[in-house]
Amino acid sequence: MTSQFIAVTRHESALVVRLLGTLAMQEVAPLDRELARIADEKPQWVVVDLSGVELIASCGMGSLIAFRRDVAKAGGTVLLAGATPQVAESLRRAFLHKLFKICAAVPEALAAAGSRGTPLASG
Repeated sequence: MTSQFIAVTRHESALVVRLLGTLAMQEVAPLDRELARIADEKPQWVVVDLSGVELIASCGMGSLIAFRRDVAKAGGTVLLAGATPQVAESLRRAFLHKLFKICAAVPEALAAAGSRGTPLASG
């Protein structure tokens, strides 16, 4: 995954990071660099839109976990949204639903971010 497969948009309540393609070994280094750049902005809320992700390998999940950790260090929260059934099943099998709030779609995640005002405690 190169940066052309990552689109970042700012909404009133959160940043939305849309990922496209496959999150596997070859894509992890560029993904990690882009997510680190986003985390450096110290966003309070980030919604990671997974609706365009076809497959997520364990290394891609590791990138999301590291991103969550980096955002949480600055008091922010990361939510996942829009996962396809295959990606959602991979996240569930890896127990990532215990680390992330996972929403069915981006609007639901934005509503959750907007309704809370301040980030959820995460660590």
